[in-house]
Amino acid sequence: ALAAPLIWAGVPSGLVYNLLLFAGFVCSGLAMFVLARYLTGQSGPAIVAAAIFTVAPYRIDHFMHLELQWTMWMPLAFWAIHRTFDRPSWQSGLMAGVFVWLQIVSSVYYGVFLAAACFVLTLSLSLIHRDVALRAIAWLTAGAAVAALLALPYAWPYLQASRTMVRRLTEVSTYSAHLWNYLASAGPGRFWGWTSDRLGGVELNLFPGLIPILLPLARVLNR
Repeated sequence: ALAAPLIWAGVPSGLVYNLLLFAGFVCSGLAMFVLARYLTGQSGPAIVAAAIFTVAPYRIDHFMHLELQWTMWMPLAFWAIHRTFDRPSWQSGLMAGVFVWLQIVSSVYYGVFLAAACFVLTLSLSLIHRDVALRAIAWLTAGAAVAALLALPYAWPYLQASRTMVRRLTEVSTYSAHLWNYLASAGPGRFWGWTSDRLGGVELNLFPGLIPILLPLARVLNR
């Protein structure tokens, strides 16, 4: 949908693809900045978070997959959920649902993962903000309904195909992560690339790097 106007205008398809790829990186970084700035109230940590999210090893390892670069809807969905608990409103709840839907149409895999993560985040925030939990959950449930309704036309062909095409258990096992895969970095990495062959594999290089782990740990220890 985003590429169509450029293609109709005669822009070369290679350039259109590169623009969308570049936009995926830039917009993902901006979205993470919005989330981190909202949570910390500071621009410095938000810039660091945006930089880490923009060039995450997993993202670079999947540079050839355009849909896996369009991750900006994840932090925006989290941002909307936090806003819903901080100031319960139907606008924030519906925004969360729309962002989940946009992630689904950008990447089905990420959309499914995001929906599960949003559910966990909602439960966690409900324990912290008990005074507004019921109102926030009500608005977020409405947002989830909107996401499901909007995603249905897109998901319907997948649901139909699932009747005849089912992943075998061996495929599920092959591409499912184990604990040691979270210690495997992308192959091209200068410092941790060697872990890919020993601890990772295709789709299983999940180590985010040492700095993204140490920074939040240092923040927790310095409270």
